[in-house]
Amino acid sequence: MIFAIVKLISRCYSLVLLFITGFLLGFLLIGCSDPTSSFSNVYLSKFEFNKTSDLYSNVRAAYKSTNSSTELAEMSIRVGYLGVCVNIQQNMTCTSFSTLNTLANVSGISIIPTSTKSTQPQLDLVGLAKVFSNICHPHILMTVIILVLVMLLLITYSSIPGFPGRQRTTMITTGFALCTVLLWGLGAMLQYECVSTTKKIVAKSSMGVISAGAGSRAQAMSWTSFAFIFIVFLDCVYRVVRILRENKKRGVAEKC
Repeated sequence: MIFAIVKLISRCYSLVLLFITGFLLGFLLIGCSDPTSSFSNVYLSKFEFNKTSDLYSNVRAAYKSTNSSTELAEMSIRVGYLGVCVNIQQNMTCTSFSTLNTLANVSGISIIPTSTKSTQPQLDLVGLAKVFSNICHPHILMTVIILVLVMLLLITYSSIPGFPGRQRTTMITTGFALCTVLLWGLGAMLQYECVSTTKKIVAKSSMGVISAGAGSRAQAMSWTSFAFIFIVFLDCVYRVVRILRENKKRGVAEKC
């Protein structure tokens, strides 16, 4: 009786962890899709002009000459997997990558005169956000969310007493858990490397005029989800080992 209760608690624990994981990953996916702080604070990277740079006065002068205002010099852009949020004077506006043209008022600027007749701006935060979206794709994250939902269904099925094929379902769940751990481990590392590399490259390529920061909340959600999936995987492995031992004992008893 006690052993059955322990097994039930173990499965419920895995279900709770997977439910939380699905919630965290889903929230990570739709980060920067809405101006409210619950969504706009979940971002992978943040771009803004470095106010301590010696060229920051040039940025303010460039925006004042083109927009008759220096407000855009103080803007920041947050980039998520599916959307972008622009913060200008505490006024947050969010949009998807497919509709970035709605941010036409947030134009790029040039702060250093050149001999060429290029019309391409030297500094463009919206352009940086678009380039970042082409590097950091949401495909792995979407796949992991689907795998987590499948695992939820499989563990729920194997937790119901009397259902046929529960042992086989547990073994299948372990295979899904292994794939999910490996896939999201790769996804979380790629996400971290993408953000950290962008931070270094942007600072150097803009001569320190633009600063890039990592979203701490998104990173925490990513690695917390990975830890939960790994715990569920270990629980699945434990259950498979226990099933194999029980089958082995049953086989020995039948031979005797």
